[in-house]
Amino acid sequence: MKPSTEILKNYEITAQGKTSLTAMRMILSGIFAGFFIALGGLGSQVAATAVGGTAGKAVGACVFPVGLFLVVTVGVELFTGNCLLVAPWFSRKTTKVKFTGILKNWLLVYIGNFLGGLLLSCAVYFGHIDRMFDNALGQTMIGAATSKWPLIP
Repeated sequence: MKPSTEILKNYEITAQGKTSLTAMRMILSGIFAGFFIALGGLGSQVAATAVGGTAGKAVGACVFPVGLFLVVTVGVELFTGNCLLVAPWFSRKTTKVKFTGILKNWLLVYIGNFLGGLLLSCAVYFGHIDRMFDNALGQTMIGAATSKWPLIP
């Protein structure tokens, strides 16, 4: 097992690379990551609806990680993964990772992730994908959304 100082040193190199990307690269990479995660979520909902019941939820849970797999294998920027960019900055042993670079990365990647998810949402809506299985997929999506947001009556 590697000591924590070596892990931090490796992550500092990663953080330098992530914070030095161009703004366009951050946004485009974020869009792809948001699209991939949304695609994993959509696949999970389709699988859960197709199979149904408790087994459907289990199958859906097995399908969702496909989105994460795509993010990792393609190498795109996901906001939640970039939250750890502050670790090298907090160590204060280096000035190579600037906090302004971290904030720029967070903002642009977050916007990109949102746009990627929105892009797939539009494709689902305009492609009438939510009407699959006699509207059961749409009902499953609504049920999932309302269970996560208790403010909806």
